[in-house]
Amino acid sequence: MFPRIVATESFELPVANGVRLKDGRWFALHGSPFDQLQLADQDSLPPPCDDAGMATLYPGFEARAADGRIAIGGGGAFEAEGFLALFDAGMQTPRWLLYCDCAEIFVSVIFEARGIVAISEDPPYRYRWTFDDAMPPSLRVERIAP
Repeated sequence: MFPRIVATESFELPVANGVRLKDGRWFALHGSPFDQLQLADQDSLPPPCDDAGMATLYPGFEARAADGRIAIGGGGAFEAEGFLALFDAGMQTPRWLLYCDCAEIFVSVIFEARGIVAISEDPPYRYRWTFDDAMPPSLRVERIAP
C-alpha cells in the first residue's frame, strides 16, 4: 500500500531499496551507484515491517508531462536517501515508487516517449536514472561527471 504522495508534504515509507508497484508487488534494488544498481527480475519478498524501520521522505520537485504523467521526487531525512514516484495521467496512486538509501536526492525528470530520465545528486555525486515504461520498469543508472 502506498502512502499519500503529494509534492508539498513529507511522508513515511518502510526502508527497503527497490521499486513498489501500485498492485502491491515489490522489486528489490541490489548494488550501489558506484558499481551497478539492478532491480530484481522477480517480485521480491519485502523485509518484515518491524525490521525495516521507516524513512521520512521530503518531496523536492514535481514535473508534469504533456500527456498528463506526473513525477514527484526528492530525498529523505538521512543523507543519500532518494525517492521517485511516477503517476499516470489522472491517477492519485503512483504507477511505481522507487526508494533507494544511496541514490542521493532526486532533483529533476525528463519525460520521454517510452519512459523517463531522472537526475539525482548531492555534490560531488550525480547520477542519471533511466526507466522504461515496462511494469516493473527496467532501470539503468549512470554516474555523471560533476
